Amino acid sequence: MCDNSTAAFQLTSKTKEVLLKLSTSHSLPVPLVLRSKIILLASEGRSNPQISAETGIAYTTVSTWRTRFYNSTELINRAEQCAEPDDTSSELENVIISVLSDKQREVEPVFTQKQLQLINELASKNPKDFGWRLRCWNPPVLAAEAARQGIVKFISPASFQRFLKPAAH
Repeated sequence: MCDNSTAAFQLTSKTKEVLLKLSTSHSLPVPLVLRSKIILLASEGRSNPQISAETGIAYTTVSTWRTRFYNSTELINRAEQCAEPDDTSSELENVIISVLSDKQREVEPVFTQKQLQLINELASKNPKDFGWRLRCWNPPVLAAEAARQGIVKFISPASFQRFLKPAAH
């Protein structure tokens, strides 16, 4: 992967127009407005440290969004080329907003009902039965034992406290 910290973007006038519109919007989410500003500053040849210092946005955030935009320039150029001449850049705007928006994450249950059942069963047993020299479980040891038994690949001690708290009442 190339270092995009100083790569200047060659923005077309339409793309720059859309980014200017986004960067001054009062109705869009603030992160989208800031990301538009990052790209505009990058297009002027500023480096990531310069953009970070000028905007107060963390360097890693600047780098992330600059890289994402840089890697999407072909998609953005295609959207612009496909737009009708009298189009008010709505399709191009949608593509740029998509590029500068957080990716939607698929939300799946972290643990199945069966895993939760097995975790609760394990918690009700004596740790000495599993070779631990403890009178009662503590979250880190319980997490380690659940992983050792293959109930889960990994579980944090904090997750165990959340799961077991309702059972304690």
